[in-house]
This record gives sequence, C-alpha cells and structure tokens, in this order.
Amino acid sequence: MLSIGITDIKPLLKPRNKIEELAMSPVARSIFIGGKRNEAIIFGHTHSPFITDDKMVINSDSWMTDNDFHDTYIEIDNDGNANLYQYTR
Repeated sequence: MLSIGITDIKPLLKPRNKIEELAMSPVARSIFIGGKRNEAIIFGHTHSPFITDDKMVINSDSWMTDNDFHDTYIEIDNDGNANLYQYTR
C-alpha cells in the first residue's frame, strides 16, 4: 500500500512577482477578471505555489519538480474552506 504524507503550505504574506501582486489585490482582481471582493481566485502553472493568509488567493503550482515546492494541490471542503497541500512520500 502506498503511503502519501501531506504537508500544509504556509501562507504567503507578500507577493514575489507581478502576477502574484495583481492576484493579491482585490481591486486588480475586480478590474482584470471581474471578480467580486468576497470571491477567491485560484490559479496555477506558475511553478510558485502559494496561499494567502486570508485564503482569498491560491496558486496550485504544477507537478513539475523544478523548485522546492512541487506536487501541490488544493483541497476545498464542503463548507468552502480551502487549503494548499504538498504530496510527500
């Protein structure tokens, strides 16, 4: 039987690039993608997984192994609570 551990990813408090800066700005999200202030944005494939402290912006990353954090995924429960995790073996 394969055993897979799960590592909780710590929240990102400060954007590292322009994409993250725009995604983390409620005003920019509203202007560029029409999102409402209370709507979360989830995206991926930037190879930099993160989740904000308020869980309003989550980047699921990709499965590529070109950085320290890879094999990450987002879990959203029935109440709409989202978390970002990393598969470990």
